[in-house]
Amino acid sequence: MGGDRGDSLSAEFERLAAARSGTVFGCAPDLLRERKVGHSWVLIFNAGQDDEGLYTLQGSEAAASQHGNDGTYVLAFEQYEEASRFAMLLQAQGFDMPTATEWPAEQLSEFCSSTEFGLGFVPHEALLVPPQVNYFDETAFEVVAKLQEVEEAYGADGAEVHLARARALLGRTSCIDR
Repeated sequence: MGGDRGDSLSAEFERLAAARSGTVFGCAPDLLRERKVGHSWVLIFNAGQDDEGLYTLQGSEAAASQHGNDGTYVLAFEQYEEASRFAMLLQAQGFDMPTATEWPAEQLSEFCSSTEFGLGFVPHEALLVPPQVNYFDETAFEVVAKLQEVEEAYGADGAEVHLARARALLGRTSCIDR
């Protein structure tokens, strides 16, 4: 990602957070435990296909260091209706329609921990709109292909963790992962 594009994406993330959308950012296990969340809804593009991806937000380096992650946040919604509304707004921006998919808190925590992603949790009272700058990260698919080659060449021992991380990279974006 180019410097200018990265700076504008980080600025967009900061704008989104500063707009007091109600979205809460942090470490998934802690955030879900504090809010007593049993399950939430994530947005998955191309569910069950080779190019499956999860919607994420890309934050600034400052936000990353504050939350102890790499600056990428999985966006999860407390309510199905809010996740579906957000998915329709993404589609209106020209993206394929993502599927609102229910994930138990344990699955979401494990995913975020294994990928070193933070969590952007959208509580039911929040009204979140997609950022103005969204993009699809094509290079993430190249990472997955290379990891699959490694798994085929060296066996599956330990490859599952790496494959999960690569799949998570499929949507690394300024604000969208698909």
